[in-house]
Amino acid sequence: MFAEHEQTILARLRSKLADGVHVLALDQADQKPELRQLSPAVFVAYDGLTPTGEGSQNGRVVQVRHEWVIVCSAESAIGAGDNHAAKVEAGRLAASVICALAGFHLGQGKYLQLSESPGPEFESGYCWLPLIFTHTATMRGDHDT
Repeated sequence: MFAEHEQTILARLRSKLADGVHVLALDQADQKPELRQLSPAVFVAYDGLTPTGEGSQNGRVVQVRHEWVIVCSAESAIGAGDNHAAKVEAGRLAASVICALAGFHLGQGKYLQLSESPGPEFESGYCWLPLIFTHTATMRGDHDT
């Protein structure tokens, strides 16, 4: 279920972001830590689901909210001494990601929606700016009776 959505999000970002922006699934960077040093880069990670509480009384129809973390990564050319350039670039990249994904339809449910997201993290001239998107899907239990 989420693997197909991940590929759809990756393809959308690759088609909408500027040339030179690396777009990867976060598990690729987990397998090869050197990929985390790519800049500018966008990493996509599925972050689980939550039942919404909406659905049928018998429980056969459920709605689930899928959560996606999109991390925008940028590096300051100055390096560890100054994070300002990395902040500016990560912010521009985040704006492009929001424009590419806000309201984008993944199928099997509602459109992607931007949600409350944590603040940026900084280290050695890098800025990682996470964005959270959610997608709500309706699913039906497959029962004969």
